[in-house]
Amino acid sequence: MSMFVFLSKKIAIPNGIKLRTVSWDNDQGWIAFPAPATAAASPDGKKPAEAAATSNLSMNQTLEGHSGAVVVSKWNEQHRKLTTSDQYGLIIVWILYKGVWYEEMINNRNKSVVADMEWSKDGQRICIIYEDGAVIVGSVDGNRIWGKELKNTNLAYNILFGLMNGELHYYDGTGTFLSKLPVYCSDNATTLKISAMDWYNGSNGYVEPKAPCLAIAFENGKIQIMRDDKDQSPLVLDTNMRFLNIKWNNFGSVLAVSGIQFARSSQGEEKEVSVVQFYDPFGQYLRSLKVPGRKITSLSWEHGGLRIALAVDSFIYFANIRPNYKWCFFAQDVIAYGFQKYDQPETTVVYWNTRTNEKHAKLVNKLSLMAAHGEYCLLVSKADDTGENYVLTVSNAIGTAIETRHVHFAPKTVKITKTHVIAASADTCSAGNSGCLPKIIRKKEGGLKDRLFHIDDVGDTINLEIPLLNLETSNTNPTTIFALNCNSTRLAILDVSGVLKMLELGKRSSAGNTGSHITSSNIVEGGKLFEFERKDVWDIEWATDNPESFAIMEKTQPVTCSGYIGTFDNLQVKTFLLDDSSKIRKSIKGASSLARFEIPSIITNISLQEASTTSNKRPTRLWKLLADTSLETLDLSMAQKAFVRTLDYKGLQFLKKLEKLSGDTNKQRAEIATYFGHTETAEKIYLEMDRKDLAIDLRTQMGDWFRVVQLIKSGGSGDDVMLEKAWVQAVTYYLQGRNTRAYEKLEQVIYSVAESSPLLVFVTVGLCDQAVSAYIKAGDVKSAIDTCVQLNRWNMAVDLAEAHRFQGIESLLATYAAQLLEKNKIVTAIELYRKANYCQKSARLLYDLAEQSAKENKNPLHTKKFHVLAALEVERYHQLTKSRKTPAASDNEVIGALEGLLAEEKGSAMETKFLDNVWRGAEAYHFYILAQRQFYNGNVAGAMRTSLHLKNYEDIIEPLKIYSLLALAAFHYNHFATCSSAFIKLEALETFTEAERDAVEQLAISIFTKFTPSNPPGFEIACSNCGHGILDSDTSCSSCNFTFPTCIASGRPIYESIHFMCQTCKHRAIETEIAGLNCCPLCHSTL
Repeated sequence: MSMFVFLSKKIAIPNGIKLRTVSWDNDQGWIAFPAPATAAASPDGKKPAEAAATSNLSMNQTLEGHSGAVVVSKWNEQHRKLTTSDQYGLIIVWILYKGVWYEEMINNRNKSVVADMEWSKDGQRICIIYEDGAVIVGSVDGNRIWGKELKNTNLAYNILFGLMNGELHYYDGTGTFLSKLPVYCSDNATTLKISAMDWYNGSNGYVEPKAPCLAIAFENGKIQIMRDDKDQSPLVLDTNMRFLNIKWNNFGSVLAVSGIQFARSSQGEEKEVSVVQFYDPFGQYLRSLKVPGRKITSLSWEHGGLRIALAVDSFIYFANIRPNYKWCFFAQDVIAYGFQKYDQPETTVVYWNTRTNEKHAKLVNKLSLMAAHGEYCLLVSKADDTGENYVLTVSNAIGTAIETRHVHFAPKTVKITKTHVIAASADTCSAGNSGCLPKIIRKKEGGLKDRLFHIDDVGDTINLEIPLLNLETSNTNPTTIFALNCNSTRLAILDVSGVLKMLELGKRSSAGNTGSHITSSNIVEGGKLFEFERKDVWDIEWATDNPESFAIMEKTQPVTCSGYIGTFDNLQVKTFLLDDSSKIRKSIKGASSLARFEIPSIITNISLQEASTTSNKRPTRLWKLLADTSLETLDLSMAQKAFVRTLDYKGLQFLKKLEKLSGDTNKQRAEIATYFGHTETAEKIYLEMDRKDLAIDLRTQMGDWFRVVQLIKSGGSGDDVMLEKAWVQAVTYYLQGRNTRAYEKLEQVIYSVAESSPLLVFVTVGLCDQAVSAYIKAGDVKSAIDTCVQLNRWNMAVDLAEAHRFQGIESLLATYAAQLLEKNKIVTAIELYRKANYCQKSARLLYDLAEQSAKENKNPLHTKKFHVLAALEVERYHQLTKSRKTPAASDNEVIGALEGLLAEEKGSAMETKFLDNVWRGAEAYHFYILAQRQFYNGNVAGAMRTSLHLKNYEDIIEPLKIYSLLALAAFHYNHFATCSSAFIKLEALETFTEAERDAVEQLAISIFTKFTPSNPPGFEIACSNCGHGILDSDTSCSSCNFTFPTCIASGRPIYESIHFMCQTCKHRAIETEIAGLNCCPLCHSTL
């Protein structure tokens, strides 16, 4: 990972107060820093992604409460609180309420000053350490949890303490000493003092599994980076700085280190310079930033990790970070970008077609680099976790691998061209033909032959001829980014300090050099450096159609954009916002190059003739811009010249129309506005001229007949013929929009006309209630019923048939249901019966589905749901019966049809089961599932108790399943008498074969030869009905024969008189067991 950093803003503190702390790491954008005798917070506000690079403060608020200088400030991100402490030891906790910060808590130990404090990862606890060695751990509500006296303590993070003598002590959450961490940064036996510590808590995941996250800085300028407190091989960095401060960003991907470095000026004088260095978690140096001022006393990252605040003397400097993401743009519309997820070690690479919005995701092991050209993308990934073997994969626009190569070095940069794939490290370069190319091209180049050579010169820029890799030119210049223009004549060089320069590539004069041996004699003069330089640049892209045009991303760019350049052609730059890969969006800046703004500037400041001279050197697109500008300034001759250069015949015809209006500037301006598509502007000009007729003609030509009607109705000119013509055209639009009726007003007409009126024949468009009302008003009951049947409103059809004694609706319903069942559309038939309020029929079908699911041994949860739905239908049947909304008894014809459909006999035992024991099947499978859940959760007592209830449901669930589950639960609960009874039931099953029965008997013998078939004594309680003593597992009292209800949440008997009862299924549960649930465990109705 690489990055670019630059200073973007400076804030001065009033009265020159020296800053000792600054804190910014919260998701609301608030910055806390000391102001005169107070602690001040300034929110940076939420900005759109296009302006993420700016640092404008939108609000300031002074927090009054401290009488001394604030020395420590920490944010509690989870609870959105700010904790500050001043030079007198006063601690204040601030809370945000309705946009204003208020004091929530105040604490002052009155013995020492706070050295440091940190909130826990979940924001529930805070650890405060004082300079005298006292440590206090408190909760977020202000209560003290524990405290200790640790002498010589200087800094603290959570429960890792750094002592003034350089020792690192590790404590657990209760304050118990665990271990002492070793220090690896000491050059000799002398002790080192700790300068700063920071431990990333992993709240946003890690860049890699087991990535280092604990950084400890010492006064000798070295930093010890560890994976955790048990890391025996930490990384040690020598920053060559003093007075260090360190801070991880909120993703643990970058460590910022500030300090003072000694540098030598151009005059040879040695001076102190404030510097911020950036490292990745593995100690890889990323970038340095020089900061004005004497000393950086504090630093803090923005929550998104794209900015950092630095407290320097009496100023706050803001620096912007532009990371170098793993991404590329190719195949005209496809962007490929890689990002890391917390829950997987691999890198996710998404191929997103920005035109079709199709996305294809691939997993790549430790992706390091990406590049693209034409239709293909190149990925560089590590082959294994150890060693220096890397894989180069060429893929297409959907992520399918076309070719794979292995290299035995770690590439630092890669490129792919039409013919070659090139990978280079710090000292090695490998180039080979791309296997994804057409065969004819590969044959011309002599086949697939890779070349590998070693580089001995450091910081040199060398120019090699492809495909022989002959050395043409060489220049010395340490760089980070190279960019070659479209005809390979110029090279853009971006060095490590962000300075962009241009290099003209020289030509190789020596002939016969085969490239097999590269020496200094092959190097010729060339590579002239242009007198061009841009500072604070982090990205560059050459135009694909002009070798002299390029687009750059820099600190002071003319167009504000925080995206990354994808392509640049035809004076159009496509940029992509990559700062949040989960919300990546495409942002196309139309013609957003320098030339796009150059022509209007020239036209404004100089003559159009000079602008035309400039356009002669530029692409055709600039002539189009010149034509548009000339029209806006009414310079028709220059516009004609521009239209000729662009071969715009339509524009020339338009100029002829404008010449006919010479002398009337307003009409010309209105026509030009219409030409550019600014219809509103053109209409406004006509109305200001008091020419409404021209405005109407304009809207007529545009086909905007609604606006034509509005203009005519507004008064003035216009006649009935024009209005009639407008309405005729408007009717076509109403028809296209299917807006041909005002149905609500038509419904009101139903009740205002006389009965049997032909006006009551309501043309339906899915409005069943209104259509039925109209037909009933007109006395056509049959049409009303047919409408209900057509729109699948069977309940209304049945009600109408009963109310008007209409015969035949039941037979029609039965015939339709029979057709559905013949096609095995059982669910549709159930819906049909439900809509017709034939609940007992829909319940019968649901019971059949439940029995079929049980026979096929499907998921017991699905079987339970079928039983629950059937029971709910029966309950609805009872409710409709009480309210007298059940369909009337059918005649003999209908009964015969339904009996043929469902094979039903009136008054059968099955019908009784439906109506009287509606919840029995649901109870059986509910307790069956509950017992298994309790068993696998380790609650074997509850599993056995629930399994005992299943003995009452042998007619629903197979006895084999019931007694197998009971025997298993009883065995693990050490109730061997119950287990023995279950084995007896299993051995008596008639469905067993002799081999199966022998196996069960052998298992029983092996168990009960070791364990006595007896149950341990249970806990005795008093019967809530008679007071007689019973066991806590008994479901009924042996004295009064009172049966206790069963808790549907736990399977336990309910002995309490006050308990919960579901209003839907009327089943009961213990209050403590049902607490916290949102729905009934049995019927799943909302509580």
